Amino acid sequence: MSVCFSIQWILGFSRLIPNTVGIHQFSGSIVKNEMESNEEQNVPTVESVTEAPVLITVFTPAYNREKLLGRVYESLKCQTFRQFEWLIVDDGSSDGTGNLVSQWMSEDLIPIRYFWKENGGKHTALNLGIKEAAGKYLVVADSDDWLLPDGLRVLVDEWTRIDHPAGFCGVCGLFQYPDGQVVGSEFPVDPLDSNSIDLRRKFRVSGDKIALNRLEVLRKFPFPEDFPERFVPESIVWNRIAQQYDTRFVNQRIAVKEYQTAGLSVGAEFNSWHNPLVYRLRALELLEGRRTLGTMGTLRAAVAVSKCSLIARRNPLAASSISNSLLIIAALPIGFLLLVRDWLKTRSR
Repeated sequence: MSVCFSIQWILGFSRLIPNTVGIHQFSGSIVKNEMESNEEQNVPTVESVTEAPVLITVFTPAYNREKLLGRVYESLKCQTFRQFEWLIVDDGSSDGTGNLVSQWMSEDLIPIRYFWKENGGKHTALNLGIKEAAGKYLVVADSDDWLLPDGLRVLVDEWTRIDHPAGFCGVCGLFQYPDGQVVGSEFPVDPLDSNSIDLRRKFRVSGDKIALNRLEVLRKFPFPEDFPERFVPESIVWNRIAQQYDTRFVNQRIAVKEYQTAGLSVGAEFNSWHNPLVYRLRALELLEGRRTLGTMGTLRAAVAVSKCSLIARRNPLAASSISNSLLIIAALPIGFLLLVRDWLKTRSR
């Protein structure tokens, strides 16, 4: 049996920003209805919150995902941690996303804010969401994700266990597939205090993960929007954060992910072929960063710089140090071979 909440909100009317974003906002407090005890109803224990501050912003970027967003909504209604808002940035959808969100707003079951903007790519939606988030922490729930009932509570509890949080960006947990299998691999130690660069290079952890991150940190590292390309890999920001902050990784299942065939999670070869400048920048920043990549990691980054420079017809040595320039030159033959491979793969799509 589901837990029912009465949410009292004052509707705030915001003016449209010309040619950019339309804003629909609610503000107010959450008040729990009188009900039978949770034990009698056999439901999870849920906090009774009166005028509770928003601690977490659950952020969902969406583009023509009307048919999927309902799963995110249903999972948020079931959260046992209640100090959150749901912030949706619609990246120029042409389906019924806006009407659907308006319907959920009228239900007054969870706090929802909705922004519409011209289509500019997921990275621009992320920048807007991070800017407008009202919480102290951000959890990104894509339109093909849905949270497990204790997902937010687990992330908050794990964060409070960090002794010196100033040096951490956040807490990261696991996705699972609808059939219950973990997406990718688990972390080798629980908890593991590391960073996103070492997580892949040193610990060989694979697969998408889900995190609670400090908005104070995220706002220092906006996604670059000065590229002509429409796709920016999220890892370019996580790598930048990893140069300065650690993350606590825990083997706790937080959410379910179901990849869509028409989604952004396509092959790296396809993305780097069509967005070579930003992929070149990502690889170059890894080479020039303070985190040690190891021999193979350094070689991979040098090859990526070479390949993406050739695709974009740019000077492969631009903005690189002298030592890395020599490595990039040596990697050019391999980069050319990978260019041919990627060209053949993209032709077959």
